[in-house]
Amino acid sequence: THTHTQKAFDSGMSESCVVCHLSADFDALASALGYCKILDHCAQGSVERTPAFMVLPAGESTEVHYYLNRFAHLLPIRPIKTVEPALLHTLCVVDTHRVKRIGDAAAWTSQVKRLIVCDHHAPNRCDLQPPQHGTMEVQVERVGAASTLVVEHIRRLGVALGEEERTLLALGIHTDTGSLLFDCATSRDAAALGWLMEQGVNRAMLCEFGRTVLTPQQQQCLVQVLPRLRIHRVCGRLVGRLAVRLLHSMAFSPVVHSLVELFSLDVCVAFVHMVHVRHHSALPKHKLSVILRCSANTPLDVAELARQFGGGGHAKAAAFTCNLTEKDFPPGTTDQETGKEQKKTHKSGGDGDDVAAQNQEEEEEVLVMVDGDQGSAKAGSPGGGEQPNPQDPAEHRAHELAATVWQALMAELNRERTLVQDIMTRDVHFCDGAVSGYAAGAMMSDLNVAVLPVLQDDAQPVGQVEHTPCYTRSSVRGFVTQYDLFRAKKQGYLQEPVKKFLSGHEIPVVYEDETVGDGLHALFSEQRHDLALVLRRQPAEQQAQQAQQEQPEQPE
Repeated sequence: THTHTQKAFDSGMSESCVVCHLSADFDALASALGYCKILDHCAQGSVERTPAFMVLPAGESTEVHYYLNRFAHLLPIRPIKTVEPALLHTLCVVDTHRVKRIGDAAAWTSQVKRLIVCDHHAPNRCDLQPPQHGTMEVQVERVGAASTLVVEHIRRLGVALGEEERTLLALGIHTDTGSLLFDCATSRDAAALGWLMEQGVNRAMLCEFGRTVLTPQQQQCLVQVLPRLRIHRVCGRLVGRLAVRLLHSMAFSPVVHSLVELFSLDVCVAFVHMVHVRHHSALPKHKLSVILRCSANTPLDVAELARQFGGGGHAKAAAFTCNLTEKDFPPGTTDQETGKEQKKTHKSGGDGDDVAAQNQEEEEEVLVMVDGDQGSAKAGSPGGGEQPNPQDPAEHRAHELAATVWQALMAELNRERTLVQDIMTRDVHFCDGAVSGYAAGAMMSDLNVAVLPVLQDDAQPVGQVEHTPCYTRSSVRGFVTQYDLFRAKKQGYLQEPVKKFLSGHEIPVVYEDETVGDGLHALFSEQRHDLALVLRRQPAEQQAQQAQQEQPEQPE
């Protein structure tokens, strides 16, 4: 590296550099390599250019770290300290277009002759400083991975790729789109991945690196924080909440991802209080990193939530980091600015708000400390006491920010919730318990249904909703299924009334003003996945439900 830099400096040749975001993932690494190939292809025949190289500003993910341990010698990576900004002619920024995400390389953007930005995180505004004496090209398009944009460019130019390079680009698309299963995945991602597969990739490497890998340190941390995880049911969804204090540098995102998979969480938020102790300073540096994850089937954009606090990411995985000092604390998160809003929100008694109020007191129990040397997790404060120190300004601000983020998350979940009455079948058909199995089977065939509710012999409708008769809960005897009719036919008593061979399980009951998540929970608890009886609350039940909502929800 030193030889190439000295040679370029002595001969006056210009250099081309590709830089990605901090903590590089596979998509960042792959798109950086792909643009190096593009720049080299466009510079063919030029004697004034050295081969393009890539720079990782600060660290990489666990999976990328394992990959680089084996294949770093195949990539044109240079340490950031070896780059001479005066020699740079072309600078390409991939997988991000935010100045805070490229670290020290942000100072280079104004010095180059040509600046290229290629990213898929829309619709953020590009805040990179344009060159003072040059051109700037920005390509920010909403696709699943930045590697997709790079592959499309490679195909247009006809750039030749080796198997290792194609495999790395395929890894970038696989990991950022969840193997094309995430909401962000598009047909363009599928086409790019299909082209790479057609050209030839190493499938063994895709299987090896295309999954979340925990280091031994992360595995130990996962085991230790499990008892501290708090799980709540909010708007029918399982929401995990965790607060951790780290006394050493460790990528915590894979741990949060593992928690989502282990407990089948819909949403998980982790508050990571990082304490950096420098040898040349007696004062530690405090940062709070908030990591947000949600499942693929949860209609929530956590990246939008992270942007409210200066962060970003993907719709299902996002994060932001805040320095726990007064000048760097996000606006709207101090006691003076949020005190009135918190009191007003807690009094509203809506879904999740009471949980936030309860967990603000519960935070003392949730907080754990992970020691850097032995990896032990324990309740405590930065000073090593058994309880967190409420006099610590950094810790106090961390609690303030955690409460604010939790309230914002509850507001998003309330906004996205769907009630049972919004999706329920209103044109419901019943059959009398005295009808024969033949008649019930004919009715199922005509209606094209597999389950039919059966009424009591003396059941009378108590009203109508949209011209559909309504019955009380006690009027429903049970339900008959196609399997019940098949069994009755095999045993030769299909001519008998259906009330004699009803299914043994009771019909699960949900209320029309409950969320869909609560309704599904009732179905699964009864081991039924196809039918539920929807009830309308009586005035007395509505008062009881309202009184219950005013009480803090207990963690499950």
